[in-house]
Parts: sequence; structure tokens; C-alpha cells
Amino acid sequence: MLYKYALSFIILLLCCSFSGRCSEEARASNLIIKNIEIKGNRKTREKVILRELRFKAGDTIPAAVIMDEIEFSRLNVFNLGLFKDVKMNISEWEEDSLTVTIDLIERWYYIPAPIFKLTDRNFNVWWVDYDHDFSRTIYGLFYSQDNVTGNNDLLRLGFYTGFSQAVSVMYNFPHINKKQTLGIEAFFRFDRNKSFEYIANGNKHVFYTSNEFVRKIFHTGAVLRYRKEVHDEQYFGLFFRSTSLNDNILELDSNNYFLNDDLRQNFFQFNYRFERDYRNIQAYPTKGYQWSIEVEKLGLGIYNDVDFFNIYGSVSKFIDIGKNFYGSGLIRTKISAPALQPYYNQRGLGYDQDFVRGYEFFVIDGQQYVFTRANIKHNFLNFNMRNPLMKDVRIGSIPFQFFIKGFVDLGYVSDETYFKNNPLNNSLLIGGGLGLDIVTLYNNVFRIEYSLSKANGLDGKKVENGLYLHFVLDISDDMRTLKRARYLDPK
Repeated sequence: MLYKYALSFIILLLCCSFSGRCSEEARASNLIIKNIEIKGNRKTREKVILRELRFKAGDTIPAAVIMDEIEFSRLNVFNLGLFKDVKMNISEWEEDSLTVTIDLIERWYYIPAPIFKLTDRNFNVWWVDYDHDFSRTIYGLFYSQDNVTGNNDLLRLGFYTGFSQAVSVMYNFPHINKKQTLGIEAFFRFDRNKSFEYIANGNKHVFYTSNEFVRKIFHTGAVLRYRKEVHDEQYFGLFFRSTSLNDNILELDSNNYFLNDDLRQNFFQFNYRFERDYRNIQAYPTKGYQWSIEVEKLGLGIYNDVDFFNIYGSVSKFIDIGKNFYGSGLIRTKISAPALQPYYNQRGLGYDQDFVRGYEFFVIDGQQYVFTRANIKHNFLNFNMRNPLMKDVRIGSIPFQFFIKGFVDLGYVSDETYFKNNPLNNSLLIGGGLGLDIVTLYNNVFRIEYSLSKANGLDGKKVENGLYLHFVLDISDDMRTLKRARYLDPK
């Protein structure tokens, strides 16, 4: 009997000893965020930065993932677009608690500058098709102020003249509630033009031009943004647009611009957009993924000028292959109904960032489309250039990254209305080539690409080739939250 009690006592001791060691290991495998210190935010409020972190002071995080959580949080703060540089480190580590320090260099938030813009769809069309005619340019004054009150809010003002005239005002305030989940944006814009494209022939725009202003556009609206999670955003937009034409347009052969020879078009529009974004750097991603879906309804029953809907979908994936090689893929699509739509309102490929590379000179109008892009690139050079004119740390040096790449694109536009004399409509689009991407200060990207594409008999050619330039600049008077939407700028 005695040996049984002794054996039980020994087993109990072993269990207690084992349990104690497990408890100690459990404690050692978890870390407590004791404090978060933020340095360098001279203008930006701390709550804006803390909103982007995946942890808060007092949280307990597994030690195995603490460095990943810090890196994800660092990228979230950088993607605010408020900082030139973001560093995040552990400054104090005592047993099972630590302090995270965030070191920031804020961007230059004020940009008052003269503005020079092209009226054509892209630089390549202006340079080649219109022989870089400077009379087809817009110039004026532009003022942009990010982080107006330190809350990541944005004010943009624009006054333009030249080939077209415009005035625009936009203000974005991303946090209107205590939880920082709701934001709002409002804008106003007025344009008047002496020339506009009223139809396509040979997949190129045909313009009506006059010495007088023949088109006037009034556009205003507001967007409510809901952002419960850092990587998920929802947008609810309500807009109004009024467009009027000079009666000389009735002399044209085409009456499809507004349909039925109308000279004025008014409509309200509702938009909903959901986006999930896990890209590492939104301006030029090399890892992660992003997808979005957007529904827009043009015509809400108040006016009878327009009545149709569009649905857009987009998915992209970015892969770090290793040794400074990166791969990426994109698929984007649009569905629209009914098929008969005013030429002014419908868009296919060839506008904004929706195009197949190699077809920059062409517009492919239609009601539905799908296109894909595949890239493989290599980062072969990085350096910083000192700015001899500025000693301020925010713009005292200019970073450069260089990527060489190869790419292949496919696309298709389904068109039931404007396909006549446009051979690229309702046909497979294939493009590919080599390029150089230059990424520099404040999220600006310059792309130089040499492309080959299937020409479908345009101008008697089977293959189109050329050198194309693209500029993706982080300076614009477009709306911030819905600047990717297709309805913001008139044709």
C-alpha cells in the first residue's frame, strides 16, 4: 500500500512540474504590447496612425508572428500616402512585454503649381496622332493640400484654360466619426469645350471642333466611405451631371451622342463599390492581392435622359518570386445593359487605365469587356538622388527604383451598337512586349513600353508595333476615393 501512495505522490509532482513548465512556455510564447511611441508626426494626428496598426497598446500577440504584425502595420501606415518614410521597430523588450516605436518622415503636403494637361486620352495619342500640337493642351493653376487638419483630409482646387476650360473643387475627410470608420467626400466641377469626340471611326475618335464653346458640363456629387477593417472599404456615391451641346451638333451625321438628336442630358447616378486590398505598396505593389466589385446605376427616374447600369469587377495578384524578380496578373471586366446607350455615356477599352497594351492609339467602344494582363519584372537598380535646391528632409532626396519587365495582354470588347467601321470591336485583342518602369518620389510611376499587337487589318496592317509612354502621377484634381471609377471624366 505504501508504494502506491509514493507512486501517486511522484506522479503528482511530475504533473505539477510539467504543468509549470508549460505555463512558463505559454507565457514566453506571447508578448504584451506595453506602449506605442510615435515620432516625426509634426502634422498628422496620432489617431490616424494608430488606426492603421494591427495591434494596440495592451494587446497580447504570439511571439512567432510579432515581426510580421509590425511589418504589415508599417505598410498600412505607409499606404496612407502621408509619409515619405516609415520605420517601425521594437525599442524596449523586457521579458514578455515590449514597446513599439514608429519613426516617420512626413511628405510635403502643399503643392501650389502651374498645371499642364493633355486633352487627348494619353500622351501617345497626342504626340503621334495630333503631332504634339500644343493648342490641344490645357494649362492653369492647381493647388493640392494633403492632410489639411492632420486627419488625412485632402483639398484640391483647379482652374484651367486653353483647349478646354474648367474649374474644380474637391474635399475629402476620411474620418467623421469617433471609430474612424466613416468618411465623406464632395466635389464640384464645371467644364466647357470647343471640341469633343462624338463617334469613333476606324477605332479612333472623330472630333467636332468649333471656335465657340460647343459643350458645357456641370458635375457634382458626394461619396460616403465605410472602412470597418483596414483592408476592406465600401463606397456609396450619389452624383448629378448636366451636359449641354451647341445646336450645331445637329449638322453631324451621327445622332448617337445623346440619342434622338437631343442637345441636353441630365441624370442622377448611384454607385456602390467594395474593395479588399492586401497589396504591400498600393502605388507599385510587388506582393499581395486586391479585388473589387462596383455597381453603378445611371438614371434614377428623376430625369428620363439615361437609364442603364454597369457592373465592374477586378482581381489582381502580385508575387515575390525571389532575387528581385516579381510576377503579377490582372483580370478586369465590365457588364452593362441595355445594349443601346448614348455614345457619351458608354465606354469600352482605351480610356484611363482600361486598355490592352499595344492598342494605346485606339478606342474600342462597347457595352461589355474583359481584359487580362500578365507581367514578370526585375528590380535591377535603386538609388537616392540629392535635391540640391531643397534641404528639407521631406524633399531633400529623391528615390528611384528601376524595373525591367516583359508582359502579355489579352482583351475582348462586345459591342452591339458602335461596331460599324470599327474592326477592333468584337474581336480578340492581343498585345505584348518589353518595358521599363521608373518609380520615384510621392508614388509617381513612369512607364516606357515597346509593344506588338494584333491590328485586325487596321490601315492594312496585321501587326501594330510602337514605343509607348505612360505617366501615373499622384497629382490630380479627380476625386480620391472613387478616382478609379470610369464616370468621373467626360469623354
